[in-house]
Amino acid sequence: MNHFALKSKNVVINGEIKSALIEVKDELIYAIHAYEQALDCEIKDFGDYVIMPGLVDSHVHINEPGRTEWEGFNTATQAAAPVV
Repeated sequence: MNHFALKSKNVVINGEIKSALIEVKDELIYAIHAYEQALDCEIKDFGDYVIMPGLVDSHVHINEPGRTEWEGFNTATQAAAPVV
């Protein structure tokens, strides 16, 4: 999926919460449009859920080896994967 869009009534942009449509091309934010904008790609509507910038913390503690009945590499990395 090289071209898609995410929209929500609550998008954090420059420290403010706004309704917006975020267009993504080749895994990068391509443009931010008005919430009502029509695009020629799949649009996932998150309604009232908040869309906000994220970060990756490369310093993680995954319980493997040991305590894998609670958390292992597979379950921990799947839990951290974004849902789109």
